Order: sequence, then C-alpha cells, then structure tokens
Amino acid sequence: MIQDTLPGAVMLPGAVMLPGAVMLPGAVVLPGAVMLPGAVMLPGAIHWLLPERVALLEGTALPSREDLEEQGIFALALLLDGPSPSWGPSFEQLTQHPPEGPWPSRSDLIQFLDFLLLMREMERPVLIGSDRSGALAATYLSFFLLAQGISLGEAAGRVGALIKGCRDDDLRRAMERIAPHLLRAQSEEGERFMEFNRIMRALRSRCPWDRQQTHRSLTKYLLEESWELIEAVRQGCSEALAGELGDVLLQVVFHAVIAEEEEEFTLSQVLHRITRKLVRRHPHVFNQRCELSPDGVEQQWEDIKDSQEQRNGEEKARRYMPALSRAERIQETASLQGLDWRDSAGVLEKVGEEWRELQEAVHGEKPDQIEEEIGDLFFSLVNLSRFLRLNPEEALHRSTDKFLARSKRVVEIAGRIGKETTRMSLEELDHVWEKAKEKPQPS
Repeated sequence: MIQDTLPGAVMLPGAVMLPGAVMLPGAVVLPGAVMLPGAVMLPGAIHWLLPERVALLEGTALPSREDLEEQGIFALALLLDGPSPSWGPSFEQLTQHPPEGPWPSRSDLIQFLDFLLLMREMERPVLIGSDRSGALAATYLSFFLLAQGISLGEAAGRVGALIKGCRDDDLRRAMERIAPHLLRAQSEEGERFMEFNRIMRALRSRCPWDRQQTHRSLTKYLLEESWELIEAVRQGCSEALAGELGDVLLQVVFHAVIAEEEEEFTLSQVLHRITRKLVRRHPHVFNQRCELSPDGVEQQWEDIKDSQEQRNGEEKARRYMPALSRAERIQETASLQGLDWRDSAGVLEKVGEEWRELQEAVHGEKPDQIEEEIGDLFFSLVNLSRFLRLNPEEALHRSTDKFLARSKRVVEIAGRIGKETTRMSLEELDHVWEKAKEKPQPS
C-alpha cells in the first residue's frame, strides 16, 4: 500500500497518515488527525473515511449547506452541545446532545450505528462530526468501522493500531477507553440474534431431526406457526404473541441456514434484500420526502413492484394464497387500477344478485353452475367486507368460533334434560339451539 500526498496538500506536525491514504490538492491535515488506509481527504475539513460513503468532520466548525452539497453529502450524524442547525428537507440528519464526556451513552451509540447502516442502505454518503473536541471522533471512528461490517474483534484491533500513531493526548485517551468497549458495543437484540443463529447452526450439525429437514419439509411448519401467530394476534395476548413471533423467526432462520449450507444464499443476503426492498418501495420516506395517504402508499408500492420488478402473470394471480385472502388482495389491486364500486351500496346490490343466481342454480340442479355461483357469492361477500373495512378471514373465524361455542352449549343443555343430540328431532334441536343463543345468567 502507498501514501499519496499530491501537490498542494499540507500535513501539519503531529498528523498521522497511514499507508494507502490519499491527500488531494488543497487538503490540510491538522495536528492529531489520523487518515485510515484507503481514505481520501478532500480539500477543506471533510475527510472521506470511505470514498463516497462515510466522511469525518475535522474540527468543530460545522460546514455550510453549500459545502455539503458540493461534496455530494446529504446525510449528517452529529453530536452537539449547541443548537442543531437545519440543512433543509433534502438532508437526512441525526442529531444528539449527549452529556459531558468523550462519548455518548450506549443507547445513543446504538442509535448512531443504526443511522449509519440505514444511510448505507439508502446509498447516501454520511458526514459524522461534532462541535466538541476530537475525542468524539474516536467514537465515530469506532462505530464507523462496525457499520462497514467489520467484525468486532478486527474493529477493536484497528482502533488499537491507531492509538499507537496518535499524538493528540485527548484523542488517544478517548480511543484507549473506547477500544475494549467495542466488543460490547452491539445492541442486546443483535447479541440475542447472533446467539440464536449459533444455536440453529449447532442443531443442524448435531441433531438428527434438524439435519434431516429441507426447504420442502419445513413448509408445513411455517404455515402452522404462521396461523398460530395470527391466532395470538386475534386473542390479544402479548405473551403468546412474543412466543409465536419467535417460532416464525425460527422457521425463517432455519431456511436461511439450510440455504447457506447448500451455497444458495446467506442470512446476511436475506436481510440485505429485505432492507433494500423496504428502502426502494418507500421513496416518499427515503428519497423524495413527500406526503402520501395510506392509499397512496399502497398504489406506489404496487407501481414500483410492477415497474422495477417485472412481475409475471402467475405472481399477480396469487394462486398460492388461501382463497378468501387471495380474493381480498386481488380486489385491492383492482381498486388501485380504478376497477371498483363507488360505495358499499353497489356491493350490497351485487351480493343480492349473486344470491338470487345461486338460488336459481340450486333449483335448476346444475352442479357446475352451483359451484360457480357459490364462488361468485363468496367473492362478492369478500368485496363487501373490504368496503366495510373488515377482514373476511377474521369474520369467518369469529363465526366459526361462535358456532363451536353454541354447539358445545347445545350438547350440555341436551345432557341436562337427559337427551343425546343425535336422537333429538329437528324441532327439539331448534328449541335447544335458541336456548344456547341466550347469554348465560350469572350464578
């Protein structure tokens, strides 16, 4: 690796320039500054730690909007004692006001790291800086290393190597205290996730049942766990919801571990793809910064999905979904294209029309036509549910639960009068059913 100091660049006494760094004409490296291998220092006080991705502000003077735009920077992460300046809606900005000291709190550091990672996914270069001393630059530098996907051990090693060449006492002391904390810098969620991933890999290597599983064999468990998750949501039980979310996450990681073994893709690639998709599908949040209604967001989502991802006809048909959910999604897509009723009155009229056609088909004893008309009636009822902002799956689940509860009460009432439901007449069953519909009286 080489060091390049081009004509016009100046390094003042006490500055450190590591192999591979490049200084462009007009750049000035101040005492105590450290340039990483591969870093490019542009003219002025903005130092690129990674070209076109992350820059570090040297000194305490914050740049102007014009300076930032000239450098192609539209995202800032700042720790400030004073008021936070605004660079306008075209800039992404994270501003923190930490307590006195050379580093912020653990929660502030995690928030800062999350911001860096998000800006990386958005492909927005970030300037990190402070209106304090260079001590905070050590914190930024440490978390910059982590944000680039460098392992914790390697990040700590690099900071340690920089300490040896650093002549600024404040900065050196700050870096010496930060280096050992890098190994504990992850969020609790990140630590738990890494532990979970390690356990899954151990199960694949040591448990005969886990080793036997394939993508295909696991599909039934994914469906089962998903329905159990939906049931937990329906019941409104947070403890059950937390457990079922874990079960679904198990299936996701299980598939990813199998795929990595088969050299198909990695869990990291799965996370990268979904992150990129969320950024791509939400330009009103991450790029254009405009206000949209919930319906407008749905329309934008579908438009992007059609234009950028070129969906084929099979995907648009959604035949892989359960019938009621599929009908609802197809109707929502059609509505975004203007193929919809004006209000629920028209849908109600359509339901009545389909009901009459079903009656005619039943009276005509035409099996094929009966199946078609029942399907049309279901489709119209799903459409009515959508207009009334009801979930047809949820509505049917509730009716089924109600039927089960009343059936159980019918059996109990029949037992109290010494009868079996299988031996009762229709009139007797109807009478008992009406009794079962009555609310139980408090004892």
